[in-house]
Amino acid sequence: MEDCIAKARQPERLRFGICWQHDPKKDTLPFRNDDCFRILAVDWRESKGPAGRAPR
Repeated sequence: MEDCIAKARQPERLRFGICWQHDPKKDTLPFRNDDCFRILAVDWRESKGPAGRAPR
């Protein structure tokens, strides 16, 4: 994603959706406070595997 942003002509127009399956005790997502990203955080223990897209 960083490479995509770096190469974009208008990076402010980019939007990313992330389904982040993680350990809640280890909050290491670097994009958390960036408006270009919509993040759905899921505890890895509750994950049901990959999904086609995030729920609406």
